[in-house]
Amino acid sequence: MNRTEQNRTLLSIGKQCSDIHKNKLKAFIRKICPSVLWQATHKVKAALKKAKTAFKNKREEKCLSKLLPELLANPLLHSTMEDGLLRIRITNQCNARCRYCGQQFWPQELQKSSMKSEVLFEYCKPLYEQIKILLLTGGDPLISKNSIPFCRFISENYPQITIFLETNGIAFTKEWQQLAMEHLMKVHVSVNASNEEVFRKGCYKGEAGGSAYRKLTRNISDYMALLRENGLEMFAPDVSMVVNKDTADDVRAFVKYALTEELHHCKFYFDYTENDMSGDYFGNPETSRPALYELMKLERALAGKFFVYFRLWIPLKEAEMMQPKVETIPMDELKAEYSDILELAKRRSMKAEYEARQAIRKRNGKKEFLFDEDWTSTIRQIAIQDKVVCFAPFRLLDIYPDGKFECCGWITPRFDLNAVIRNGSIEWEKEYNNVKMRKLRKDILENRYDICQKCCPLNPKYNEICTSHRYGYERSEE
Repeated sequence: MNRTEQNRTLLSIGKQCSDIHKNKLKAFIRKICPSVLWQATHKVKAALKKAKTAFKNKREEKCLSKLLPELLANPLLHSTMEDGLLRIRITNQCNARCRYCGQQFWPQELQKSSMKSEVLFEYCKPLYEQIKILLLTGGDPLISKNSIPFCRFISENYPQITIFLETNGIAFTKEWQQLAMEHLMKVHVSVNASNEEVFRKGCYKGEAGGSAYRKLTRNISDYMALLRENGLEMFAPDVSMVVNKDTADDVRAFVKYALTEELHHCKFYFDYTENDMSGDYFGNPETSRPALYELMKLERALAGKFFVYFRLWIPLKEAEMMQPKVETIPMDELKAEYSDILELAKRRSMKAEYEARQAIRKRNGKKEFLFDEDWTSTIRQIAIQDKVVCFAPFRLLDIYPDGKFECCGWITPRFDLNAVIRNGSIEWEKEYNNVKMRKLRKDILENRYDICQKCCPLNPKYNEICTSHRYGYERSEE
């Protein structure tokens, strides 16, 4: 059987077996030649997804029809983007080649797609009047031809908004640094290693990776110098690292790097290509588990001084299992183990740094941040009447380069702005409160998180809610 015939066979299996459980389907696939496994699996999944989606949509339409009077009558299910977060994925293009990035498997057309100018400069105007944070991401947003004009447009016409850049830092040039400093932007850089050797081994291989690492770390250092010159060092960027088998031993050194550079805080995400994030435990525990234990100890040792953020992208049973062990470690023992890191953090204070940023934002006409918003803008809780729930269905909107949109980046987008443009504009209040959005809010308020990913720390379906922090927001230990 040649490759074409193998692919055709697998696609046929997918079409005929749409009701077969996923694990059984995997057993079928394993019998086929491994050389075509990746491509063929995608075809099978696409066929299955199409069949399941059609069935799900039909069932959902019946459900929504029955619930319609209640959904429209309940005022708690109506929301606005007032003081909310708008995430704009301005382009899928990227100037890095990180080994674990899923975009490398996308079709070329999708990898190259970018948002239309009219979406940025026209259709979203009603949202800019309301939001507090505009998160510009990608791909890498800094390489989009529209990004600098768009940031200038927002800063000049909607100065109350804080622009939040997510970038790999390679294209964070002097022009971008000046713009970010002048307009008090939040900046996140995915650095991924404390040194070039680890970066090339665990993230972006070869001389291209080495060159990228040197550029991005130099850009961070230059930006910090610019901020200090202008008395704005409290607006330092935060940095992140993907933890995998080749970077796990670098966790401590990465925290030390962030403190040495006097950065805002650091984030860690466990490599999803090595772990099943819908499972309860790590798929690669021999490296992931020691790294998580290190992070949990660092989080406790640095409580109130420097924020270590890692609870978003982990199988939460791992944290639940390990937390009691970390809690029982005497504080003196932690202080001794991390004496070098605590020395770097001795003048740091999350509370004082937050208050300093707040005062400067206020003087410059920016909307002020809540404390948790300043650290984890995209994942936090809000109070809706007498309930405390995930903020995303009530205050977040996520728009993709192709025009698809949703209230959360962890949900496959269900809506298309191209279908709701009327006379050159979009009635956003109507679209943000369509029947499906209202149904999702009803589900969240009733503690039903079926649409959400299992690994999200704000999803209580499988685990007691474990917010993105453990110590940093509420207490510090002396």
